[in-house]
Amino acid sequence: MMERIKRNWRYIFTLLVICSDFLLFNLAYFLALYLRFNEVYDPFWIRDYWKPFLFLDLAFFPLALGLGVYRGIFKCSLENQKIHLKKFTYYLALFTLSALFLLKGNYSRGMAIIFLMTQYFLLEINHSLLSRLNRALFRKGFGNKRVLIVGTDHSALRFSEHLQDIYGEYYSIKGFIANGTPQRHDPLIIPHIVGKYEDVEELIPAAGIDQVFIVSDSMRQHKYEPIRKACEKHGVKVKMVAPDIRNLMHQIKVKDVTGVPLTTYTERGRFSSSQARLKRLFDLTVVLLTSVIWVPLCLVIAALV
Repeated sequence: MMERIKRNWRYIFTLLVICSDFLLFNLAYFLALYLRFNEVYDPFWIRDYWKPFLFLDLAFFPLALGLGVYRGIFKCSLENQKIHLKKFTYYLALFTLSALFLLKGNYSRGMAIIFLMTQYFLLEINHSLLSRLNRALFRKGFGNKRVLIVGTDHSALRFSEHLQDIYGEYYSIKGFIANGTPQRHDPLIIPHIVGKYEDVEELIPAAGIDQVFIVSDSMRQHKYEPIRKACEKHGVKVKMVAPDIRNLMHQIKVKDVTGVPLTTYTERGRFSSSQARLKRLFDLTVVLLTSVIWVPLCLVIAALV
C-alpha cells in the first residue's frame, strides 16, 4: 500500500492542492462577505450574492483548472508557485469585476477587493504548507525521481546545480557516471562517482533509478550505447542535455536531432549607456502619453462597475 502511494504521490499531491485551494477559495468568499457586512448568515447575501459565488465556482475555477494552472505543480518550486498565484489573482480580479458588471447587480466593490486579498493570502499559506509537506516526503522517497547523471566534468556539475535550483528535491541525484580521464573529473563530483558506462545496467535496479541524463554535446552516439541499452532493458527514460543548459534561454538555440541537442550560439546586441538612457526616455514618454488616454477610460469603467 505504501509503495503504491509513493508511486502515485504526484497525482495525490496535485489532487490535494486542487481540493484545498477550492475549499479556501470559497472560504475567502464567505470571509469577504463577513468582513464587509459583518454577517454571513443574513439572507441578504444569499439573495444578492449567490450569482457571483456560483459564477466563480462554475466558471472561473474550472476554467483555470482546464487552462493548466495546476499542471506540473508537483515538481514546481515554491517561488514559481507564488508567481503563478499572483497571475491567478490578476486574472481572478479581471474575471470578478467583469462578472459583477455583467450580472448588473448592486454589488459592493469593497467586498470584491477583500475577496481578492483574502483568497491570495489563504492560497499562499496553503501552498507554503503543502510545499513543505511535499519536500519532507520527497526525502522519504514519495514521488521524487531518482536519477543518474552521465558526465563528471564541470558542465555535469552545472547541470546538477540547475536541477536543484529549478526543481528542488524533485530530482534525487544518486550519482555520476564516469568514462574519461581522471584529469577531467570535477573535484566536487569525484566523491559522488558511482561507476562507469558498463556499470549502469547494474546501478539502475540497485538504486531504483527512474531517469538518466547524459550531459554531452557530442555526436558520437555509439559510446553511449551501453547506457541506452541498459535504460531500454529496465524501462528507464534517458535524455541527452546540452552542457550549457543554464544559457539555453539566453544565447543558445537548440534543435533536437534523434535525441542529440544541436546548439547554435547567437550574439546579443550590446548597447551603450547613452542608447540605454535614450530608450528609457522613449519608454517613459510613451507611457505618459498613453496614460492620458487609458487612465480616464479605466476610471469610467470602474465607475460603471
